[in-house]
Amino acid sequence: MSTPLSAPPAAWADIDLTAIQHNLRAIRQQLPPGTQIAAVLKANAYGHGALPIAKALSSGDSDTRADWFCAATLDEALAIQAHVPGMPILTLTALCPDQFAEAIQAGIEFPIESVDSIRAVQTLAAKTGKIARVHLKLDTGMSRLGAQDSQIPAMLSEWQSCLQVEMAGIYTHFASADCDLDETRAQWQRFERMLKQARAAGFTRALAHAANSAAILRHPESHAQAVRPGLLIYGIAPTPEMAEAPLMKSFKPALSLKSRIVSLRDVPAGAGVSYGALYRASRPLRVATLGIGYADGYPRRLSNQSEVLARGRRAPVLGKICMDMIMVDVSAIPGVSVGETVTLIGSEGNEQIRVESLAAMIDTTPHEITTCLGSRLPRLCP
Repeated sequence: MSTPLSAPPAAWADIDLTAIQHNLRAIRQQLPPGTQIAAVLKANAYGHGALPIAKALSSGDSDTRADWFCAATLDEALAIQAHVPGMPILTLTALCPDQFAEAIQAGIEFPIESVDSIRAVQTLAAKTGKIARVHLKLDTGMSRLGAQDSQIPAMLSEWQSCLQVEMAGIYTHFASADCDLDETRAQWQRFERMLKQARAAGFTRALAHAANSAAILRHPESHAQAVRPGLLIYGIAPTPEMAEAPLMKSFKPALSLKSRIVSLRDVPAGAGVSYGALYRASRPLRVATLGIGYADGYPRRLSNQSEVLARGRRAPVLGKICMDMIMVDVSAIPGVSVGETVTLIGSEGNEQIRVESLAAMIDTTPHEITTCLGSRLPRLCP
């Protein structure tokens, strides 16, 4: 997160921390009482800025505080921990064995998916005299991480003899919660079956968690003892279709992407705009150049497709998006001047450009749009 600037930069992202807190409260309202919320802050909080969001979600009243955080990597977890000491943090990506010792020493929780890992963690924890808090990760159909059915009996047997390895949680990850109800139900049933084995082996205190943002909205049977919202924390729907669902009206987008106009010009009919003249003017145009481009994470694939908001009105993107600049048609918007702000994601007046709609234009996920926003974009909390 950048420090406040004396004058606006050419491009930046405004992050509404009150919207983040509002969204966490809205998630709580979808859950049975007592269900914990593990806010997912991986990938710089999906591009929004992990550290100020961690601070916002570790303060305030119980309705707007997360119970714990999830990061992707050990480095992410350690950075968040330094900013909000005392908050439990789980890495969702498996650690390499040579990272176990640092995680144990720091008190970072991480997934375990094999007998060898249990043994290695026990050895390291015994050397330090610490209790390692880890989570049993189960593969119920994602085929990415986690123990499979056949591994469970041996893992549980080994775990019972490892006195310094605490099973803090048992979890899985849904592959299709946003698009395939039947497959998600099947994964949940596999998880319940494997969870039952762990409970029967004496691991009754381990926290069961499975539901991501889509499952929170679409699969209430999977809420278990904790949920792991990512996109919902930031007011973004998992898919463009879900953005129109009634439940999404309870959530507020937290990110607005802004840029300033750095140049204006009159372009005659027949002139090309940007590289390769992908766009050629069919009539005289007033073209504004914005100080933002694909190096800032605005996808090049949106060339000649997307729009921005200038003075509350839509202005089409013209031609190929450049590394550092974008050209837009402001011919129908009188009075536009160099230095004024336009909105690439967010609201102006009665108009809104949502992350989900940009993702739909280029057949990707909302996650990709926000996580690719570049590091040179200041994240400002107005």
